[in-house]
Amino acid sequence: MEQFILKNGLRVVLDRRPSNTTVTMLTVHVGSNNEGELNNGISHFIEHSVFNGTRRRKALDITNAIEALGGEINAATSPERTFFFTKTLPKHIPIALDILSDIAFCPTFEEAQLITEKQVVGEEIDFIYDDFNFYQWVVFQEQLFKGPQRLPVYGSKENITRLSKKDVLGFHNRNYVPNNMVLTIAGSVPLAARWMIKKHFSDAKPGELRSGRFKEPKQKKVEYSIKLPTQSSYMVLGYQMPPRGHEGAIITDLICGILGRGQSGTLFNEIRNKLGLAYSVGAHHSLGTHYNFFGLYANLQEKNIPRVKKIFLDELKQLAKITEAQLEETKGYVEGDFFVGNDDNLSWATQISAWELAGDAKMYKDYLRRLRRMTLAEFKRGVKKYIHGNYCCTMLLPQG
Repeated sequence: MEQFILKNGLRVVLDRRPSNTTVTMLTVHVGSNNEGELNNGISHFIEHSVFNGTRRRKALDITNAIEALGGEINAATSPERTFFFTKTLPKHIPIALDILSDIAFCPTFEEAQLITEKQVVGEEIDFIYDDFNFYQWVVFQEQLFKGPQRLPVYGSKENITRLSKKDVLGFHNRNYVPNNMVLTIAGSVPLAARWMIKKHFSDAKPGELRSGRFKEPKQKKVEYSIKLPTQSSYMVLGYQMPPRGHEGAIITDLICGILGRGQSGTLFNEIRNKLGLAYSVGAHHSLGTHYNFFGLYANLQEKNIPRVKKIFLDELKQLAKITEAQLEETKGYVEGDFFVGNDDNLSWATQISAWELAGDAKMYKDYLRRLRRMTLAEFKRGVKKYIHGNYCCTMLLPQG
């Protein structure tokens, strides 16, 4: 892995792996955690809008430049980052870099295009919030956190509708600066990559970044339900957890490995296989740079909620009693899942970009070392510290 920083502050990570393709990813360290109540959703809106035209290209020219070569171009927004990527043949990295620098630094945000994009994003919000498997996590985070992490990535249609061009330009100009970005290339990376990157990104001017972040108060017990037009119910029970790079995040991964690993996890086996109390059940760990959470979830009938909730709490208590053999098996699962899940270049570029934002792309190596060395006593101390009676439990229930 090769790492360097341009004079304007852009951090670059090059990871060469045998492959016929290359992923080029530009990650901006901005997301819904950088927003407030009135502009919530603006990061995601900008992610869409930069594709609508730049000073050099019209919308169709942006996507066609990559797709005409048989490549892929796309983007996504999370609470902590917005990233844009291309997947191309290695020889097409120069055009990939040209396109990514163009949409990042030179979007025009024309009024007519912003109006059209508001309609598109509004439709996306409706579509996503109609998916209760997704919406359950929106409700859970709203109740679990007090700070910006409680805000949904997509915002609301009302917020998006009232965004002005001035709002969009101001937010973009503050955050889309090279010293707030990471450029990652994973796959077959040519030796001339450093020169190519300097050519397309060195002219961008750094900006003044805002420091400080909200300090979440100590978690309190929360039980919350909401009635929605759904046929079944959705329940999440979980906790705030330490962020990426912290030992507590490793313990959380191990907890997920014990309770929620596919069809062989404790929860699936007990709740679905043995008792038939839920259709889907498992554990989810969101690994953030500053904020992190862990939750057990189930899609089930409302009448089964009390029983499943009790099983959740009982299984969490049983974590203090796991054996050395169970821990070693779970460590093997977590390590294997890490490498299998990051086998393709896109997943790997996303992973190491996130580690770079957390401090250093090579931190994943320390994560794996600490995982392998985790003792049973350390694990049990972590469980005692992070799994307690002040859980957050949210439920989406059928109307009527």
